[in-house]
Amino acid sequence: MALRKPGVIALFDVDGTLTAPRKVATPHMLEFMRELRKVVTVGVVGGSDLSKITEQLGKTVIDDYDYVFSENGLVAHREGKLIGTQSLKSFLGDEKLKVSSLMAETGMANEPASSISETSSLSNPNPIQSSSGKTGTSENLSLLITNHKLNGQNYLQWSQSVQMFICGRGKEDYLTGEVPVPEKTDPTYKKWKVENH
Repeated sequence: MALRKPGVIALFDVDGTLTAPRKVATPHMLEFMRELRKVVTVGVVGGSDLSKITEQLGKTVIDDYDYVFSENGLVAHREGKLIGTQSLKSFLGDEKLKVSSLMAETGMANEPASSISETSSLSNPNPIQSSSGKTGTSENLSLLITNHKLNGQNYLQWSQSVQMFICGRGKEDYLTGEVPVPEKTDPTYKKWKVENH
């Protein structure tokens, strides 16, 4: 086993990176993260509270990762222990929080009022809700898969980034052929085609 590299931390967003939005991580992704933790410090960040992140990444999530930042980083765990919490209400104060809510309600902020939800310690913009107020999946959004532009010298970094993106969405079976292509006349073909993209 390789020694862990000091001074290196790999932080991963939960929804849309390690998991499909609001879904459970695949066994393949969890194994990849266990292997990665053997060589670097690993942290996860999610907009949800710890109970939702636990549903997605497992009951032992605060022990499985070096750092766990829930509620958009306002609740922090390190090596299984709570190390800090922050509240937008205590940080901003009641007046500024009211102003930001009013801005959202009147359309002066980027997020519609209906997409602001209260958790125990923050207002959480819902990235899946459109400005029209309709909800959808983040799969419909244009996403950057990796910042690594394949240049002939960085294949390992690029391939790991792409693999994490694909596995995080539960799409690896489409690449490996474990989900076979149905005949075009098969009633499941349209569903396969949508999910394969």
